[in-house]
Amino acid sequence: MMNIDPRPTVSYDPRSADPRVALAGVKLMEEECQWLLVRAVRLARAAGYDWGRIGRLLGRSRQSV
Repeated sequence: MMNIDPRPTVSYDPRSADPRVALAGVKLMEEECQWLLVRAVRLARAAGYDWGRIGRLLGRSRQSV
């Protein structure tokens, strides 16, 4: 007996000409970028960077970091 998954398969390529695939890809990249941002900030804080320096390096105010 075959196990068939009823959910549709979605590709995740933000460069796709298919809007559904492109949007799914952008969403996935956005989630990955958020995780990377958190990781980089934690590394910077552990290395002694203050919030102002982190903000300047990211091109943001320290309140938005």
